[in-house]
Amino acid sequence: MCVKRTWASSLLLALLLGASAVAAAPAASPAPDGARARLLVEGYGGQQGGPETIGSLMELNMRQWKPQSNRGIGVLGWRAEKLKHGVYRVVYAYQEIGLKPVEVPWRVELTGARITPLTPLSARIQQMSLLL
Repeated sequence: MCVKRTWASSLLLALLLGASAVAAAPAASPAPDGARARLLVEGYGGQQGGPETIGSLMELNMRQWKPQSNRGIGVLGWRAEKLKHGVYRVVYAYQEIGLKPVEVPWRVELTGARITPLTPLSARIQQMSLLL
């Protein structure tokens, strides 16, 4: 199990290092539906029977990467932005000090609990949550 986690964290780190920075988005939604959308993304993987989740993979990566960053990393965390009724954009964001924030986004439709990755990086993390 330990070897699997080490391999996973190394792969996730490599994927995140290739992520592109994007500008900060609007403030997070405090609404109950926004919180539900966020929890659907964070728990994805475990809800499908896997030992890892999108949330655990993101946190694992940040814990592994923080000590290795020369600049330092600030975790901005999770937020949910309402796009329209029942549809949210859920984002995990972090920032290497002095650089623009990096976002890892998903689109969540609360009806049917559908989660769609919005970038190649979020797609890889979502896929990893099912494999690990």
